Amino acid sequence: MSKKKQSKTSKIKVDQKQVDYYLSLPYTILLSPLLEDDGGGFAVGIPELEGCHSYGKTPNKAVKQIKKSMAVWIAGSLKLGDEIPLPNNLYTETTEAP
Repeated sequence: MSKKKQSKTSKIKVDQKQVDYYLSLPYTILLSPLLEDDGGGFAVGIPELEGCHSYGKTPNKAVKQIKKSMAVWIAGSLKLGDEIPLPNNLYTETTEAP
């Protein structure tokens, strides 16, 4: 019997507190109704987290699904050592008074 090789990233533990921190931030959630010809329901995505998308039959189910997808996306990024983008609305622009 041979043992399967584990990748280095599969051995890295993710701190759930870090995941929870990012999940608590106000990321933009885009919810789009799908045409009945496409099966209906709602597509949902987080623009700041590239590739983080999901689907639900109702708006509420779609939002619940994207929260799960966000947790997986964030945990995977942390495991890989990738930078996690902050929500767009956390960036503020300051200008000096004339």
